[in-house]
Amino acid sequence: MKKRVAIIAAIIVLLFAFALTACKNKKYYVDPAGNTMIPVTDESNNTILNSEGNIIVYQTNENGDIETDESGVPRTLASVFPERIIDGRFIQTPTYTLTLPSGWSVDESTYGVYRKKSSDASITIDIVKDYTLQEYYDYTVGIIEQIKETKAEGTTITVSDDTFEYVAAKTTAKRFVITIENEKGESLKRLFLIFEINGNIYKFLCDAPSSDYKKANFPEFFSAINYKNYKYY
Repeated sequence: MKKRVAIIAAIIVLLFAFALTACKNKKYYVDPAGNTMIPVTDESNNTILNSEGNIIVYQTNENGDIETDESGVPRTLASVFPERIIDGRFIQTPTYTLTLPSGWSVDESTYGVYRKKSSDASITIDIVKDYTLQEYYDYTVGIIEQIKETKAEGTTITVSDDTFEYVAAKTTAKRFVITIENEKGESLKRLFLIFEINGNIYKFLCDAPSSDYKKANFPEFFSAINYKNYKYY
């Protein structure tokens, strides 16, 4: 019996040794307090959260080595999830993960902003706080009306308002497309998407010169996002 227990314990230690070896290849991130952490990930390389939405990380010593218990199992603890973890083209935030489509990059200096390479197209993703979906829709309508009323002389603004079947997210979004053209004939399209998933109200702001709007292929970007079952606010 003791021999069997010893064998099982050895297997557990061996399995976690492989986990520790894999962790050495994972990128560190800095939490909001400035501490360097190593996130625990699942088989799909997604970070693991506890029931409160905090990220599970390995406990490390003063040398940055992962600590283990007497059985060799890595010690873990909960840490506040950072605004985002960037690992090449793979982006993780508290509420979604994203593998950047070809031609897109993340703006590392501005949270929630993604840019199309060789283009002026961009997407900004925000989560709206203290509004219901309908309240934020009404607020957006009001903002658009203000933009139309205060437009510069010689500027033409047209607005379309409909719904967008966001198939990848299994929801319907409220959509506005605003076209702004100045007296020189230069034109910009701005797409607003507003929708709710898992209790979070999302706002997407997509900008592109009218000549690049179709080439930006914003729907492809939307489809690359996977939403976590977690309410941020």
